[in-house]
Amino acid sequence: MINSAWLAILKTMCDLPTAPLREEHVLAWVEQYILTLSPPGKLACVFDRAGNLRVDHLVDLENGSEAKGDGGGREDQRRLIFEAHVDHPGFISEEMIDEGAGLLRAEFLGGVKPSFFAGAGVRLFHPEGESPWTLATVEGMPERRANSEALTCVLKLRNPGMAVPVGTIGMWDLPDATLMGDLFTARVCDDLSGAAAMVCMLHAICERGIGRPFTLLFTRGEEIGFWVPLPPSKMIRSGRGKIAGIAASLDWKIAVPCRRRRWGSGRFCGWATEPAFSVLH
Repeated sequence: MINSAWLAILKTMCDLPTAPLREEHVLAWVEQYILTLSPPGKLACVFDRAGNLRVDHLVDLENGSEAKGDGGGREDQRRLIFEAHVDHPGFISEEMIDEGAGLLRAEFLGGVKPSFFAGAGVRLFHPEGESPWTLATVEGMPERRANSEALTCVLKLRNPGMAVPVGTIGMWDLPDATLMGDLFTARVCDDLSGAAAMVCMLHAICERGIGRPFTLLFTRGEEIGFWVPLPPSKMIRSGRGKIAGIAASLDWKIAVPCRRRRWGSGRFCGWATEPAFSVLH
């Protein structure tokens, strides 16, 4: 049976609103949660200039060095690096076209077939409001923007008469995360479930006091090509050419070599030729 604390992390993260370049709700939650896990000095959180969140698990700070693994061998000293992106295809409101009729224009970012849009339900999230979200419906087919992969959509509020603030995040009107028997369903599995797995791993390591240095990368904009996933088991080399770490990217798709499997049937490690930014000092 799944650990109840881990299931709570998974449900919470998969219910948070997110969209490409609008991942602030997820990143803020991760940062705040991490502050509860370990005494000061054991964990370090830093945002890079692109807004990706890096979390370092530090050990043996009293001696000025990182502790070795249980075996004390050369491989045990290599840093493990895990990455998961925290965006998902979504809507971002731009302007009210007709407040009385409940019509608004929104940008959609992410790879979704245009045929899926017309008549689809959308949840527009406003966590600080009396209700956490407002329902809308996509009117007609979206239009591709010039020189861009973004789509322009017209949304119609189910309850007209309210003004939706510019920049409001919208996601498909799907049920909140739940566990039905052995099946977990959520509005977002790609890739908040991978990010939740990293948080759960960190939770377990801090709880058990495991002395192994590693890094977690919570990255932005994967759905629009902003972040290039790290290759599975990619060797990260230090400035002197020595192998300093091994990196893996968690993502929620099929295993790439198994091309006969359908999308959504499992997990895999994504890869590319080079990481988007340096993960080691």
